Amino acid sequence: KILDTVAEATAEIPTEARPKVLVIGTRALRVASGAMYQSRMVELAGGISVTAGLPGYWQNVNIEQILIWNPDVIMIAPYSQVQPADLLSDPLWAAVEAVKTGRVYKMPQLLFAWDLPIPESILGILWMAEILHPGRVPLDLGETIRTFYQEFYRCTLSAAELNELLGR
Repeated sequence: KILDTVAEATAEIPTEARPKVLVIGTRALRVASGAMYQSRMVELAGGISVTAGLPGYWQNVNIEQILIWNPDVIMIAPYSQVQPADLLSDPLWAAVEAVKTGRVYKMPQLLFAWDLPIPESILGILWMAEILHPGRVPLDLGETIRTFYQEFYRCTLSAAELNELLGR
């Protein structure tokens, strides 16, 4: 149901209006290829993966390639040592559109990483959709997260825990 709701909410967005997204892995210049689940998540959330044509799995690239792709949004895997502030303060990244506009995010993780092909990835897709298209998906992200963890793990998240998870 969540995936259908996200798909319906983003279906009318023309390709040229969809944000170009880069997913970063364990290091700043290690990116998810177009063949990876993370790139599919970006597409399901209404974005365009800048690495769509990149084969294989996690790939090491250079800053010149990042500048060529020039993503509108950068999403960092939750298990990465890289933090948004690292890219936002690095002069090598200053010309990248996502850095210029401050659209660099670290994906949340509670029990397991939301970018892996596991049930929690539905939360990752919804989170991405909210980042890429704020307010467009008619689901409450916080309530959906609470419901998911209650239903699947019998874990009740407090408002403070939810805010910490979402970096609020």
